[in-house]
Amino acid sequence: MHIGVTIGGNTVDAVVDATRAAADAGLDSVWLSQIFSLDALTALAVAGREVPDIALGTGVVPTYPRHPMMMAAQARTTQQASGGRLHLGIGLSHKVVIESMLGMSFDKPLRHMREYLSILVPLANGEQASFAGETLTGHVALDVPCDPVPVLVAALGEKMLELAGATTDGTMTWMTGARTIAEHVAPTINAAAAAAGRPAPRVVVSLPVAVTDDTAGARATANELFAIYGTLPSYRAMLDREGADGPGDVAVVGTEDEVREQITALFADGTTEFVAAPFANLERTTALLSEMATSSLTVPGSPCLPLGSPHERHPGIPRVHRCDSGDGPRDRRHLVGAINHGRAGSSGQPQQRRAHRASRRAGGPASTGQERDQGGGTGSGRGAGRRAGHRHVELKPRRRHSGQLTDPGTQGFTLPDPTTRSAPGVKRRACMQSGPVSSYPTRRPAVAVGHPGATTGETGKVLAHSSVHIALA
Repeated sequence: MHIGVTIGGNTVDAVVDATRAAADAGLDSVWLSQIFSLDALTALAVAGREVPDIALGTGVVPTYPRHPMMMAAQARTTQQASGGRLHLGIGLSHKVVIESMLGMSFDKPLRHMREYLSILVPLANGEQASFAGETLTGHVALDVPCDPVPVLVAALGEKMLELAGATTDGTMTWMTGARTIAEHVAPTINAAAAAAGRPAPRVVVSLPVAVTDDTAGARATANELFAIYGTLPSYRAMLDREGADGPGDVAVVGTEDEVREQITALFADGTTEFVAAPFANLERTTALLSEMATSSLTVPGSPCLPLGSPHERHPGIPRVHRCDSGDGPRDRRHLVGAINHGRAGSSGQPQQRRAHRASRRAGGPASTGQERDQGGGTGSGRGAGRRAGHRHVELKPRRRHSGQLTDPGTQGFTLPDPTTRSAPGVKRRACMQSGPVSSYPTRRPAVAVGHPGATTGETGKVLAHSSVHIALA
């Protein structure tokens, strides 16, 4: 069972800290949206160099503003920098963004995506593109040595799902409920992939998540925070198909047992990876996500963590290298200020941990034989196998981690006719620098789409929703 989390932030340090916190919590992947803040691929390239052992995804990057050659070049550069851990999620965005904000044509979006993929996919795979369409042309090859970059399309409609299944590694959905995944998304994309003779596609499902004893209150909060998605046509269509009045009806909320059951059911219905967007009670929510990600629980019909080379792995699984250090379980830590901003604080033995990490990077005694390249390469430590021949390391059983991630920052933008407002009695905060939450200046934030708003968790901390998925198609 592969569990990831959305992250955000308006500084590169914030993205690095959030990625590190997620990795320390035992989560499988982090996903960063391209909105009106940092460039997602650039930020993930830095995070990939700083933080090992966790898959990196864009969720998602809009296609219209970048020619597919430039998208491929940047994605392959990020793939090289991260040692082969990038998963490129792309999407159309929305008409209100492309036309009203950027002044570009949103005419025939299916044609646009088909032509875009005709150039992007071969380049992402390290091949030459040779295509001339009505709106896009690409006769080019790239010299950026790296692993092939998996491409996911934010597809919701039938035709877009068929295109994704026939030409890419899969899809990534947002604000799409369990019944729609089971009856529409998974069957459509799987049938298209089978008809094209391609492997089973990935179905990466992202939904708001909150662990709480007040289910009704959490759903009301989700309706407030994510109200914009009930008005954007593509998401409204998925909510209607689900029979949902609003975003709160598709959010994954409830007690630990209830949330665990809902996520497990998604995997049984065709989900290959789940990406949580925690929006309330983040410490409690993240603790459960960490537990599920680091447990050995498998769901019948879902893929298991693979061994072997990147080309042998199941296409629906992020490449994640997790190895214990050999000196016992990692210390449990209290991760505060991590999901969108702030540095991961910890308890336990920080000096010993830093020394251990430094020794591991240097190939010292803390590095196990399993973590070193077995093919005679020059590197050692966690990333060495990937650097020297991309040999996959043997995995040890994953240990449980206890961690909480809080989210004091927001990002996003205001639509031309915004209806957003702060939740009553809640103070919104913009994080303008990296560091402890208490050090952030109180300034007017960039207003997130819908309602970035902050919710007060059960611990009394001010928590803000982070990853607004306006870029998803």
